[in-house]
Amino acid sequence: MTKILTFYKRNELLIKLLLLFLVATISVGTVIAFVSIKTAERAYVDSYKDSSQLLLSQMNDNYESLNDSMINIIKEVQFNPAVKHYMKDDFTDETKLNQAIYHMKQQILNTNLLYNNISSNLVILGTNKNIHYQSEGKSLYTPDELLEKEYIKQAHDDPMSTVYHYSTKGYSYTTDGKPSLIVVKAIHDLDGVYGYVLMTILESEFSQFYSRLLDPNVNQVWISNRDGLIISSNQKQDIGSNIDQKKAQFTKLEAKNVNALSQEKIYSFDYDLYNLVVEKLVAQKMVLYPTVISVSLFIMFLVSLIAFLIIRKATAPIYELTRKIPDVIKGDFSKAVNVRGTSEIKGLLNAYNFMLGGLHNYVNQLLQQEQEKRYLEFQALQLKIQPHFIYNTLTAIKFQVIQNKNQDAVDSLDAFIRLLRNLIGTKDEFISLDEELRNLNDYIHILKIRFGSNIKTTIHQKATTSILVPKLIIQPFVENCYIHAFPNENKLGKIDIFILEQTDTIKIDIIDNGIGFDVHDASSKTQEQQRFSGIGISNITERLELIYQEKDLLIIESQPNIGTLVSIILPKKIPLNFHKK
Repeated sequence: MTKILTFYKRNELLIKLLLLFLVATISVGTVIAFVSIKTAERAYVDSYKDSSQLLLSQMNDNYESLNDSMINIIKEVQFNPAVKHYMKDDFTDETKLNQAIYHMKQQILNTNLLYNNISSNLVILGTNKNIHYQSEGKSLYTPDELLEKEYIKQAHDDPMSTVYHYSTKGYSYTTDGKPSLIVVKAIHDLDGVYGYVLMTILESEFSQFYSRLLDPNVNQVWISNRDGLIISSNQKQDIGSNIDQKKAQFTKLEAKNVNALSQEKIYSFDYDLYNLVVEKLVAQKMVLYPTVISVSLFIMFLVSLIAFLIIRKATAPIYELTRKIPDVIKGDFSKAVNVRGTSEIKGLLNAYNFMLGGLHNYVNQLLQQEQEKRYLEFQALQLKIQPHFIYNTLTAIKFQVIQNKNQDAVDSLDAFIRLLRNLIGTKDEFISLDEELRNLNDYIHILKIRFGSNIKTTIHQKATTSILVPKLIIQPFVENCYIHAFPNENKLGKIDIFILEQTDTIKIDIIDNGIGFDVHDASSKTQEQQRFSGIGISNITERLELIYQEKDLLIIESQPNIGTLVSIILPKKIPLNFHKK
């Protein structure tokens, strides 16, 4: 979470611009896609309705063809002598009856199938109660029972017309329990009606002209007779109900622009064909949503990518500027920016670079003045150190002369001359560690002459002798040990100097086993101030701070009757502004 917030803060402008652009792009893209889809849906639904209307015309033609095939069979049966002989004559001889049936079958072999290979289920029923089933089905009714059927009586009363009757079941075992259309035509001559031709078309076969073409979920089809009874439908639960009830529902749905109802007249059957198009489902069948959504997403992604590249290019100079400003605050004035981008951004960057250049020059002037000031301070400190050192040294040699130790005095003068040569003869602020240790040994020689041999000084060196250190940095602390750590001249004393080279620093520890003091005791603070109040110690502290621009490079620790530890920590890296004259 922290990384995300950090990233957001670093790229807030870019993220906000991108989010604003994305919201606008997605909003516009969504509106356009929605309008496009709705327009396409309307066009698709209208086209589907037009195609459905064409299919209705085709279905009407198919039903006309079916009716024509039934009329042709009726005519073939009606004008066939063998059929007339079978239906009209009385047969007392079974052999003659069988012969009549045989000849009749031979004459009507081609009447078993209607248009589109629909089974005719042809039945020939004579008024002489002879009955013949062309199919293998067995009759559910006796001839007498059939003659009493309403559709038979209706055909008898109007022999010139063909009767179309809907029944929930046929008259044979093969059609039992199956909704069927029973077609009846009376056969007559000048003497009157002598028989009937019956055909049974199963509803499942009658509906094949639309069930194979239309999806029942999208196109709901009903066929009703003149009484409004639904005799066929792809909504099977509606068969046998009244079409007027459905019409009331159609009107409500059509008013809501949900469905579209069309009607065709099947004149040959005197039936009405209704087709209800469920527009919502038609729209769902249109495989346009995935395509439009995919294309819209691709376009939005492409536009967003291009926008991202343009916005990032436009804001890159601003982000470069924000990255470099913290470095400028820290004092790095080399962070000029490349001038690029729009004219407004170029103007801003030019102003920044101009300001940075002026600030750089101003700071350089201040640094030059500061360096000159520090050099003068170093010179002043050097003038303070040198008289103090000379005074102490001459005092020590004076004691040798007083004690008539002439050779020792000569040796001390030689050591003093070497020290003066290094101290006065060169103005270098830094010397090698090897030179510093030689100077220290010469000074220790002088101190031994003054304070005697009871104090033993040992140098433990574990550092590269070529490393540069500030000149005369150790001598004042060794001098203080001789003067203040061992007030009892008869007591043996020990001073150990440890020089250790570390990764980035040189650590110098000066340890004595003198009287020490309690750093936590208020009275001991006075002792510490008295012991380390010499001008040499205070000057060393000031020198370290002026040279390295750091605090706490000098640490003093002590315990009463145990001793004192002085630690000097010198950075290896020599400041660029130190003067070497």
